[in-house]
Parts: sequence; C-alpha cells; structure tokens
Amino acid sequence: MPQRGTKIIRPADVRSPDANRRRACGVCPSILGALLGLLSLFLATELRAADTSDALRWTQLPSLPDREGFAFPFAGVSNGALLVAGGANFPDKRPWEGGAKSWYDTVFVLEQPEGAWQTAGRLSRPLGYGVSLSTSDGVVCLGGSDAQRHYADAFLLRWVGGRLETKPLPPLPKPVANFCGALLGTTIYVAGGIETPDATMRSRLSGLSISVGRNRSGRNSSPGPAPAGCSRRQRRRTRRSGS
Repeated sequence: MPQRGTKIIRPADVRSPDANRRRACGVCPSILGALLGLLSLFLATELRAADTSDALRWTQLPSLPDREGFAFPFAGVSNGALLVAGGANFPDKRPWEGGAKSWYDTVFVLEQPEGAWQTAGRLSRPLGYGVSLSTSDGVVCLGGSDAQRHYADAFLLRWVGGRLETKPLPPLPKPVANFCGALLGTTIYVAGGIETPDATMRSRLSGLSISVGRNRSGRNSSPGPAPAGCSRRQRRRTRRSGS
C-alpha cells in the first residue's frame, strides 16, 4: 500500500517529450497529415488545369513536296507564310550504301496551315547547313555550305504580296556552316560552326552580332570576339570601342 502523500504514476501519465509537444500544439498528427494531403491535391489539380489551358497545341502540316525531305534547310516565317529554302538529302542511296549527297536551291512557301506547298523561287545557289531566324523584316539566312565549300553569304527572304523577295545583307566575316544563332531583340548572335568542309576545329566566329529590324542595312553591330590571349578587360574594351 502506498504511503500517504505518494503519487501513483500510471502508464498513461508517462509521455515522451515529442508527445508532450504535440499535445501542447493541440493538433493531431493524423489531422495535420490529412490537411497537407488535401492541400497538395488541390495544388496539383490547379497546376494541371493551368498546364492544359496554356499548353502548346501541335498540328500536322502538309509534307514538303519531296520524297526524301531536306536536311538543314533555311526556314522561317515572313508575313504569316512559312518559307523553307535549300537544304540537302541523299536522293538515290543512303549514305551507308554509298549514296551521294545533293544540295538544293528551291524555296517553298506554305501560306496557310491547311494549304499546299508552292514553289516560291530559288536561292542564288544550292545551299544548306546555315543559320536562319525569323525577324520582323523577314527570314534572315546566314552562312551555309554546298558540296565544295562553305559560304559567308547573308541574305533576307521575304514573302510580300504573294511573291518571294530576296535582299542581300553584308556577308559574314568568314565562311561558316553548321553553326548556331539566336535572335535577341533586334540583334542576332551567332557562334561555333566550321569554316571548311574538312575542318576539324570550330570557327572563331563566336560572339558576332548583327543588327536587324531597326538597322535596315543589317550591318554588323560588333566585330565579334577579341583575339585569343586577350585579358577579360581587353575584351570588354574591344567590344566598347568596336575595333
């Protein structure tokens, strides 16, 4: 028999510190977990609804009027019409069967997504493997190659009043193909590529920028990168001075 004044401790009165903290909070862990689960489900439902409403919708366009199609053509949109120019393919045999690659100068146009491709005109020479970008002035086409050499050509393709217009732009500083480009505002940046068909090192064209849109002449707005070996400060000074 316990003595007077002695408190009897029952198992129910013994709680871990974690249990005491949960009791102090006044929230049952199972209820809290359920609330978090419902919140996650609500957020996931909202995100799925947003993704569905803002998702890109893809539709199949008519195939180009060529049995093989074309690799690396120039392509872009001018006044709502899709232009595809040049490119290359293997018309007779696959390359692993000894087939010879052919380059093309045909320019195709698709005026409406549900329409049919038409022959819009021709390039000045068979050409492919360049850079093309859609701008407010038309499709800017840069560089490229044929079976013999690479080119520094630059020109603008426009679809105006149902016919093709070609406007020459100042050439690139050096021939280049298999390179990349991007449009930022009214400036095109190009980089990489190779200068000759048998080149094993990339072109040093990196950093060249070309103004389009506001600058209707399309002249180069910077001379490209500073020569290798320049310090970072010298490169910044070269870009500012334009020399």
